[in-house]
Amino acid sequence: MTFSVPDYNPCVPIDFWGELDGDVLRVLADRPEGLSCGEIGHKIGVSEDGVRSILTMLAQEGKVRMHGGTVNGTQS
Repeated sequence: MTFSVPDYNPCVPIDFWGELDGDVLRVLADRPEGLSCGEIGHKIGVSEDGVRSILTMLAQEGKVRMHGGTVNGTQS
């Protein structure tokens, strides 16, 4: 079995973290009442600890607010 990436240019960086940030923010936008890290991780296929790291960065940037055990997206 082989795999390939069509039109892949190794000189063009892939914004992996930006994509994950976007996935988390989209999931939160669908649930304005908030979600737990486990719920978000289940929806986007990332571990709970991975989601917690992403959310910590997003909170530092002011893109999300943490409330108890749930996280809510902010208005930008």
